[in-house]
Formats: sequence, C-alpha cells, structure tokens
Amino acid sequence: MKKLWVFKPRKDEWAGTHKVHGIFIAYGKDIKKNYKINEVKIYDIAPTILHIFNLPIPNDIDGKVLIEIFEPESEIARRKPKIRRTKLLYKGRVKSKDKKN
Repeated sequence: MKKLWVFKPRKDEWAGTHKVHGIFIAYGKDIKKNYKINEVKIYDIAPTILHIFNLPIPNDIDGKVLIEIFEPESEIARRKPKIRRTKLLYKGRVKSKDKKN
C-alpha cells in the first residue's frame, strides 16, 4: 500500500493549507443562465440559502444575499430578505443583541 503524504509543519511555523479561491455554482429555474459572479465569499452562501427558502437571516450573520445571481423577474429576486434580530445568552439571561443590560 502506498503511503499518503502528510504535511507536518515545524512548531515555530504557521501552518495552513487553505486556498483563497474556490468554486461557486448555482443552478435552477430562478438562477441566471451563463452569469459569472465575482467576489463571492464563503460567508455569503448561508444568507443566500436562507433567502432562497424564505427563512429569516440572523442580523449577526456575516455575508450577504447574492441577489444578483437570480433572474430579475423571479420571486426570489423580488422578495426582500427577512432579517431576524438575534438574542445572546448573557450570564444565564437572554438579552437582545442591540440592547445593553
């Protein structure tokens, strides 16, 4: 059996194997055909999926809905994203993120 290559950095080195670039593909009846989008971030995917399913997007989530990938006349493109105010647990009590205790 062939041994797999294993990356082992020295203890004094930063180690990482992440790439900056990735692939984003969307397909469906409401998605623009042959459309190339630039500057998609991985954290834009969750808000976009929540919006597709008409679910509320937490106000503290990173990223944005990629509205530009949808056909302009589609219901998804015309619908305004629902934003939900999140609550944080603070010392055993729930408090609104935008209010101070």
